[in-house]
Amino acid sequence: MKFLVKIILNLIVITNLSNSVAQTISKKDTVYYFIDTAKIPVLDRLIRVDIADPHIFYTINCPCLSSGSNPVFRTNINNRTLVNKSKVAKIKFISLVKLIELVRKNDTPYFNDAVTIFFIEPREKVFIQERVFFLGGKQTKIE
Repeated sequence: MKFLVKIILNLIVITNLSNSVAQTISKKDTVYYFIDTAKIPVLDRLIRVDIADPHIFYTINCPCLSSGSNPVFRTNINNRTLVNKSKVAKIKFISLVKLIELVRKNDTPYFNDAVTIFFIEPREKVFIQERVFFLGGKQTKIE
């Protein structure tokens, strides 16, 4: 009888451990946003682009985070990759509204652990893909 109780307890412990591990390991979401600032006049842009070599900061001009600040993203100029038109045509992009909703719902220090965001930007006959990191509402200082 004691042996049976030990087996049952061990099974319960193993089951609980496997459930907790399965809950902490989740698939990371990947999101693509098509950013075409070249076609939009500077005064009409909803996204401000600031360069502080080697970083580029993208700020959405929308005080829509819980702190009342604007969402800010950062990328490294040196980590950009070129993407051809056929690959871009296969990508499912989210809208700016959906991107804002995503960061509003998940405005935590762990956002970049759960979501990978790529910005794709057209350049003449190619596209530039860059991994961006959500910085929350941290304002960037560009000197």
